[in-house]
Amino acid sequence: MLITLRELELHRISVSKTYPPDVLDLQGSGFRQKGPVRVDAVAELVEREIRIRGHVSARLESSCDRCLGRVEFPVESDFDLLYRPMTEIARECGFGSPSYLSACFQKRCKMTPKEYKNVG
Repeated sequence: MLITLRELELHRISVSKTYPPDVLDLQGSGFRQKGPVRVDAVAELVEREIRIRGHVSARLESSCDRCLGRVEFPVESDFDLLYRPMTEIARECGFGSPSYLSACFQKRCKMTPKEYKNVG
């Protein structure tokens, strides 16, 4: 789902989505999606930040090193995320532009901010 700033400037956006089993890529995590994942959230513009608050529920499966079997467990969690534009981060940190911040970040971390965001 794509949410644009223009939409958020007009109104908050509610999202309710259910992902069927094995649709989400949890590669390398040691976990497998055992049942549907349900996400309910609201996105809104708060000053110059995008705030997304909501709840996620799922059933995951993982191997147990102690019993050497598979273990299922429920996940129920609220979340509250803030997204800030690079322009704001650069300005607040004293960089002249987002591109200069990105270049400095890449030089120090050996990856771009976007690559760093997608790690994990």
